[in-house]
Amino acid sequence: MDLIVSVLYLLLNIAVLLLVVALVWWFLKWVGIGLDPWVYKLCQVVVALLVLIMVVSWFAGIMPPHGIFTGFHAVR
Repeated sequence: MDLIVSVLYLLLNIAVLLLVVALVWWFLKWVGIGLDPWVYKLCQVVVALLVLIMVVSWFAGIMPPHGIFTGFHAVR
């Protein structure tokens, strides 16, 4: 159940990010400010990287811990 909730939370965060991007795009069109195609492509890359960062951080959070620093070691 926790995994489902975390996936839904991830999707909610992505939806909020895309909503903010759509609102900024709408506001720029409403004001009459046009974007250069190069700037538009750069903004798409930035949004894609933000979504990728969200997915990778979510995936890293659900992975079980492993490595030399994750085991329980008694201090002597």
